[in-house]
Amino acid sequence: VYSQFAITKDSFERFIVHLVKQGQKAMDTNILCNAIDNPTQYLNHYCVTFDDIYDTVYTNAYPVLKKYHIPFVIFVTDELVGKVDSWSKMPMITEEHLRDMLADPLCILASHGTEHKMFRDYTHAEAVTALVDSKRILSDKYGRNIELFAFPFTAIIICND
Repeated sequence: VYSQFAITKDSFERFIVHLVKQGQKAMDTNILCNAIDNPTQYLNHYCVTFDDIYDTVYTNAYPVLKKYHIPFVIFVTDELVGKVDSWSKMPMITEEHLRDMLADPLCILASHGTEHKMFRDYTHAEAVTALVDSKRILSDKYGRNIELFAFPFTAIIICND
């Protein structure tokens, strides 16, 4: 475990099993966007999301999610794919592992900006460009419609209308 926010593969699996046994329902993109607008209608639902996609998402979390058929969202910053995180020194998701997950219909690709930078540090024009370009880059590169965007360093998610 490299971060105070990281958990072991076994802990993650126990958590997923607990949710399943409790009758909680995993959300896909459509349900997630509805839940953002109507949270009280989805009290027994959850959504698994990852941003700053470390390669451990592929090696540890993905096998568990696949085993239990749980959809999940990955918020990707394209410039980080295949790199090493400068803060944690952990390897980010490789192109090969990312494409393998994207071949699975459980994996929902979403945008996390063109660079991992706080949007408050952008001018308005730069922020709009970063949001639009990040979705276009991922869509062009991976052939997916990008419906979700999560701002780096926040818990705010934007859904397409």
